[in-house]
Amino acid sequence: FVLGVIRPPPRSTLSSSSAASDVYKRQVHAIDINLGCPQSCAEHGNYGAFLLDEDKWSTVEFMVAGLVEAMRSHPQGVPVWCKMRLLPSQEKTIQFAQMLQRVGVGLVTVHGRLRHERDRDPPNWRRIGDLKKHLSIPVVANGGVHTLQDAQDCADVTGADGIMVATGLLTNPA
Repeated sequence: FVLGVIRPPPRSTLSSSSAASDVYKRQVHAIDINLGCPQSCAEHGNYGAFLLDEDKWSTVEFMVAGLVEAMRSHPQGVPVWCKMRLLPSQEKTIQFAQMLQRVGVGLVTVHGRLRHERDRDPPNWRRIGDLKKHLSIPVVANGGVHTLQDAQDCADVTGADGIMVATGLLTNPA
């Protein structure tokens, strides 16, 4: 079971050792922080892809580092993963993902579109592939996968360690 986190937890609970115990009571095997949601509710709630703005990076770094530390404090540990979107520049995308890696994120899923782009816009798998070359943690590619052939093409282009299928699976789970 993977616990998905959309809204950042309050600052006071980030480094709490009881946070790790609470997670274990729920038999959670990983925590996945969604920094990729582009919906208006995320903008109004100041979460998701709206935490990718550079002026929010220090908040994200503090939040993720605190959560990683809290999960490591338990003898069995719980890995923390993050999902993100591409940023307008590849340089900033790399810097952001490297910051996540530096604070202890064990895996990053990258949606191959910018925050303002939607399903009708083609994902940029090449940028995900370039990003993977700059990280030592596993990278999962996401976006534009509706068929097995799409998944194979995405894997070929990105060299990703895994492929995440979202809305494509909802429209055709076969």
